[in-house]
Amino acid sequence: MKKTQLLLTALLLIGACAHAQEKEEGMRYLLEDGIQITGFGGPTVSFGQVENEFAVFSGGGGAMLINHQFYIGGFGEGLATRHKRNNVSVDGDELKEVHTNFGYGGLWTGYIHQPNNLLHLRTSVKIAAGALTLADSFETMYDELYHDVVFVAIPSAGVEINILPWFRVSLDAGYRHVGGLEKTVDDNTGLRIFNSNDYTGLHTQISLLFGAF
Repeated sequence: MKKTQLLLTALLLIGACAHAQEKEEGMRYLLEDGIQITGFGGPTVSFGQVENEFAVFSGGGGAMLINHQFYIGGFGEGLATRHKRNNVSVDGDELKEVHTNFGYGGLWTGYIHQPNNLLHLRTSVKIAAGALTLADSFETMYDELYHDVVFVAIPSAGVEINILPWFRVSLDAGYRHVGGLEKTVDDNTGLRIFNSNDYTGLHTQISLLFGAF
C-alpha cells in the first residue's frame, strides 16, 4: 500500500513539473522549429598579394544553408593576373621569364548574423589545398617547370546585402595564410622557388550569391 502511495505521489510531482515547464516563457532551443536546409552559390572575385604584386583571383563556391544562418560547402579559386619571374634555373639553364600559376579549393563554412536585415554581418573560414607552379606559359600548366603543393586557410568577416529574395552580394575581408612551401628549390642556387610570405597576406573578396536563403 505504501509503495502505491509513493508511486502516485511521484507521478503527481512529475506532472506538476511538466506543467510548470510548459508555462515557462522565453525558453528557446537551437532546433525547436526543426532544421531548414536551403542552399546558395555563385562566382567570386578576390584580391590580394602574389610575389609583392597586386593580384586578382577568380572562382566560385556553393554551400548548404542551415536555418538561414549556418552554412557549409566548398569553393575554389585561381590566379587571374599575370605574374612573371626572372632568372629561374631549370636543369642548370637560366630562364629569363616564366609565369606563376596559383590555385586552391576546399571547405567553406560560416555564419550569417541576422539574415533578415537588409544589410547584415557574416563570418567565414576557408580551408583548402592547392598548388603553386612556374610554367613557360600563363595559359597552360602543362609546361610547368616547378610545382609545389600548398595549404591555404582564409578566416574572414564582412557584410552582406539582400538584393532580391534569391540574390545577395557580399564583401569580405580577411587574411590568407599559405603554408607547406618547403620542397622546391632552384637548381643553381639551392634557394626556395616559393616562399610563404610571397603569397600570405590580406585577402578581400566580392561574391555574387544566388539561391534559396
